[in-house]
Amino acid sequence: MEVQNNGWLVVTETIDVQVQGGAMRHGINRDFPQLDGFLGLLQLTTFTVQSVTRDGQPEPWRVTGLKNGVRVHIGSSGTLAPPGPHTYQLTYATDPPRKSSHRKSPMIWRPPWNNSPPSQRI
Repeated sequence: MEVQNNGWLVVTETIDVQVQGGAMRHGINRDFPQLDGFLGLLQLTTFTVQSVTRDGQPEPWRVTGLKNGVRVHIGSSGTLAPPGPHTYQLTYATDPPRKSSHRKSPMIWRPPWNNSPPSQRI
């Protein structure tokens, strides 16, 4: 994760996948909630995909809307991932975390996946 001068976060996720048996069709999906409940107020966060690769090569992707966010579809119906290990990298930008009234409050990073583990302090 990289914090830009304007406060935006640029995040690169590395997702390791082991394809077993036949080739994997249609790739993988990543869901990103966009409603931020800071201070009890729901605010829409901005999310922009910058790049997607599989094994270091550009991978097709598209974004569709969800009730409370977006889903990134990585791969396509015409793209097959053969059996074996594969590494996907997804780079995206999101707007700055909401400001806290505490002067020395740390930024809290909550990974944007379903059933996320406890937040990490940065």
